[in-house]
Amino acid sequence: MSARGERSSILRPLPPPPEAPQAAAQLHVLPLLLGPRPGTLPLVNMECPQQANGFDCGVYVLAFAEILALAPPGDIGKAPSAALKEALHALRPEGITAKRAAWHAELMAAVEQGSRG
Repeated sequence: MSARGERSSILRPLPPPPEAPQAAAQLHVLPLLLGPRPGTLPLVNMECPQQANGFDCGVYVLAFAEILALAPPGDIGKAPSAALKEALHALRPEGITAKRAAWHAELMAAVEQGSRG
């Protein structure tokens, strides 16, 4: 449950409205992302932390992606393990603030490095 007592869902974004210009492109790309058998990727609803401000949503998404990317390959497509649930629930606003600051510093260093050639 989020800090605000709301349930959050990961891995299940809302579909764009049919009239959205990018909808056709998304429908074309989605099968490529899901592999040869679209629809076989299980969707999982989980309670997970959620930002308490208006600007950290993306940082939470990246933190979730980081945790999921570090999951053992054998866990993909299975029900979330206790370790995965624990890692997601361990995300706290102060940790997200630290991640945002660290990622910002890394990006700025990369930009600075790139501008030097």
